[in-house]
Amino acid sequence: MTDALYVELAETAGLVLLTTDERLARAWPSAHAIG
Repeated sequence: MTDALYVELAETAGLVLLTTDERLARAWPSAHAIG
């Protein structure tokens, strides 16, 4: 649930979300995996 909130906030602000969660990065175009 927390991840979804961060994704929505990033999309609303027009920002990229950096994450270490590979599944999240594959599921959301605005999320990019690091590390």
